[in-house]
Amino acid sequence: MSKILALDVGEKTIGIALSDNERRYALQGETIRRNGNPKEDMATLRELILKNDITEIVVGLPTNKDGTKNVSTERVETFVAKLRGSVRIPIHYEDETLTTWEATQEMLASGKKREVHKATIDSVAAVFILEAFLHRPQSK
Repeated sequence: MSKILALDVGEKTIGIALSDNERRYALQGETIRRNGNPKEDMATLRELILKNDITEIVVGLPTNKDGTKNVSTERVETFVAKLRGSVRIPIHYEDETLTTWEATQEMLASGKKREVHKATIDSVAAVFILEAFLHRPQSK
């Protein structure tokens, strides 16, 4: 098997998580700083995909608590449409409800300083997104 890439797409950053080759574990990756140029975002992700032998992508989809779409949902869907035009591997959505909250709780419990939280929160959220995807029967 090969790896799955998980993305937590924000306006300023993209949190990254990667599965292991057997797709059992989600490992925290880097947090990519966005500069407002979607072409650069796509180039960075293509490089990451090639470097890590990625064959699937899962993207956290933010929705309201009742499952309805909001402005963030539309922003992520627009990003994914650009990503689909940039890569030729399957891209899936995973509900990201509460992943940032879960990531924050985990980081607070670990005793990490606030500066570390800001720099890595999106990658920790991407781990939660990937773990949810990996634990669904159809993703194996």
